[in-house]
Amino acid sequence: MNAFNKAVEELGINALYEVKQYINNVIQEELGISDVVDYGTDALCSEILKELKSAVWEKTEDKGIKHTTLTFEFMFNEKPVNVSVECYSFSDAYTREAYKKKYPNEFFENARSAYGKTKLPLSQHPINLKSLVVSLLRVSGQVDIERLRYSVRHELRHIYEQQKNGGISFSNFKDNTLYMAAADMYNKSAEGTAKKNVGLLGYLSFDYERHSFVEEYFDGIKQLITKIQAGEENPDKLVHYLDNDNKIMKMIATMRFTLSKLENNDKEYVSAANEMLENTEFSFEKFIQMAEDAIKDLSLRYGRCIVKAKNDYPDIFKDRRYADLSYRQNIDRPHPEYYI
Repeated sequence: MNAFNKAVEELGINALYEVKQYINNVIQEELGISDVVDYGTDALCSEILKELKSAVWEKTEDKGIKHTTLTFEFMFNEKPVNVSVECYSFSDAYTREAYKKKYPNEFFENARSAYGKTKLPLSQHPINLKSLVVSLLRVSGQVDIERLRYSVRHELRHIYEQQKNGGISFSNFKDNTLYMAAADMYNKSAEGTAKKNVGLLGYLSFDYERHSFVEEYFDGIKQLITKIQAGEENPDKLVHYLDNDNKIMKMIATMRFTLSKLENNDKEYVSAANEMLENTEFSFEKFIQMAEDAIKDLSLRYGRCIVKAKNDYPDIFKDRRYADLSYRQNIDRPHPEYYI
């Protein structure tokens, strides 16, 4: 009896499934989407919704609005993470609309995490961070599940990568000065401005941000397919989401536009880039190369999401509506970025 048959006989068929699952996980990692993050997102979102059911709510000074703060420990990838959730609950859609200026949607998209070994900036005292914070919106007793999932999956991807990196925080990276400058310019600049676009290009020149946004994108595919299978969503919506009606496609288009402005020496864009690069170790030329690499990488990972979706949900992709998607393998143009 060979070793393979002996292993199956002695350990049982479950052992074979475990090996195949391990191999599948490695393949998914190569595709750029982590099943560990996927399972963690499902589990943490379920835990948050469960905690909300028994939460103690406090009324605010505004009629029809109450809030609560949840804190609990969550085991992610066999390691503890301290989770904090701040949730504002609006009695109905009318109340939510009336207070939209005071409590804008941006407030409820403010998930963040701090994970890994680092040092305090002034004292240089070593600390070990392990927190994830989510700001949540509820209207008429219903949580925006889609927004919750995207926020959680994005941050869990960050935590996962830092765990894989030996538990070292991203803040220890030597290029963190550029990251902070880019994030600041992107978050604080007005929509459609040169500064906003240059900030986005700088922000997504960091691979861990690209990885997290791709995790979000794939989760959107997964949720849409689940709704289609349940008869809750029109299959045509998936076609548009895979093609161009999604955040990643809009980001890639903006990045390409911004890079072309910089390469053509547009005065306003070059000025914004130089401002962002000031006090960092990065030259304008080096940043241009980083941006080009970032666009190719994000485009490639975008295409891989479609490949993974086809592998994970073969039945849904038998539908003729998906037959003409331009992300299919092609001998002459094998790289997804050519189709963007």
